[in-house]
Amino acid sequence: MKIALIGMPTSGKSTISNEITRLTNYSHIDLDHMLENRFGTTLQEFINSYGENEFVDQENSLMLEIKYPEDCIISTGGSVIYATSAMERLKADGVHFVYLKTSISKLEKRLHNQRDMRGIIMRGCKNWSELLANRSVLYSKYADTVIETDGLSLSDISQKIIDLM
Repeated sequence: MKIALIGMPTSGKSTISNEITRLTNYSHIDLDHMLENRFGTTLQEFINSYGENEFVDQENSLMLEIKYPEDCIISTGGSVIYATSAMERLKADGVHFVYLKTSISKLEKRLHNQRDMRGIIMRGCKNWSELLANRSVLYSKYADTVIETDGLSLSDISQKIIDLM
């Protein structure tokens, strides 16, 4: 089974993917790390130099190029839901999307002092709450499973995803 974790920056996609990889024989594909390797720079530096639209185009292209192994967990970037053609192709190819739904208060607490390092696509949104409202509609559109992460441990969330496998 191919599983992709989607959700806002700091929702735990990379951390949970790493934990699931540790507990299973699944391969781990981290799209943000792959993009940084491709760009030779941080995500935020790329966005600052080339803009949000170019970043999303590159994210879309990368997702379409990858040959995903059968048993893999894909850690996506928070903006992956803007890469429409790649999202639709992965959906058609049977990738199971898990939306890690996290409250604004938890996200803001985790984001503290990291915003400039994370490469966040704002798409005209003025603040974090507006961005969450904008994106949550798209995350829900693609999600096959929604896990509300508030109050759950890393182990709890990982086990819920492993139970899907």
